[in-house]
Amino acid sequence: MSEMSESEMLSEIKYVDDYVFKITGEHTKFFRAPFLNTNAKMFDIIDQTFICGVNCEDCSTAPQGRADAIISAAKDGLIVLMHDSESNSPTSEALKIAIPALQKEGYEFVTLSELFRRQGETPLGDRCYSEVTKYPCDSYGIYKNIFTGQATGESSWSGWAQTTAIDKNILGELAGKYAVEVKYDSQSVPMLILQKWSGDSIWKAIYPCYSNGKRACFLASDIDSALKELGIDYPELNQISIAPSGSSMTITKIDILQKDTSGTQTKKMSGDLNSDGILSSADILMMVHWMLGNGEITDMAAGDFDNNDSINIYDFIMLKNLFLNT
Repeated sequence: MSEMSESEMLSEIKYVDDYVFKITGEHTKFFRAPFLNTNAKMFDIIDQTFICGVNCEDCSTAPQGRADAIISAAKDGLIVLMHDSESNSPTSEALKIAIPALQKEGYEFVTLSELFRRQGETPLGDRCYSEVTKYPCDSYGIYKNIFTGQATGESSWSGWAQTTAIDKNILGELAGKYAVEVKYDSQSVPMLILQKWSGDSIWKAIYPCYSNGKRACFLASDIDSALKELGIDYPELNQISIAPSGSSMTITKIDILQKDTSGTQTKKMSGDLNSDGILSSADILMMVHWMLGNGEITDMAAGDFDNNDSINIYDFIMLKNLFLNT
């Protein structure tokens, strides 16, 4: 599809959507690109959320193998990619094994719309989702800012090490009660890199426990587990830094967050700009006044839906949609 013209793409989307609506009475909300082949033009033209999903090889293995692949990959927020056709009955047989097994482990199966809603995430228009993770740092506050600005480059750019370096002593002193949060823009996710140059050299990449295309979080528990696996501690490291895992990336902010252990911090509600504990038209009015330059917002973070540290027309649209769907 990436090689089609705009009119051809829209024709394909309309053709399928018309049939789905005719059969179900519902329009399509999500889109999986044929062969997962995408380009920037497709994201601009196709007004649906792109999804991928973890591949469970359900076109080549027996039912038990397919079920094992689903069960071993399972985690909160995961989207599973499977194929259904008249000649692919092993897929339905695999589901008869996998679904009861995962339900026994406490998992639920929900629609994609419900998944985004439960995880508190608004789909971005230029991302393809294989999982939708819940933001894990609501009970954290900013301990120290490491970087604010704009650093852009490929994963091979040597400047990442100097630009995004994190003080190992601070992380060690926070004793597991911290997280590293990165604001970025890229199709790929950032990775946190542990390096040791003396003696037996080490280069270890840790991937975020949460990322949504704009914000990523690395938890202390994942970093501590990696250090334990490597058999070293913070003082032995020569460098901790952030870099892209794949394509070019722009990083605008890196913060060390500290976990609130007092038990006094309350969970913020998305869209609750006036911090009154409910989402109402008053929040929309507050955002309008602020955008017009004649008002203040009590909780900026609650209205910053795209996590770019500002309130803009995109945030207004997201707030309006959230209010209408509440």
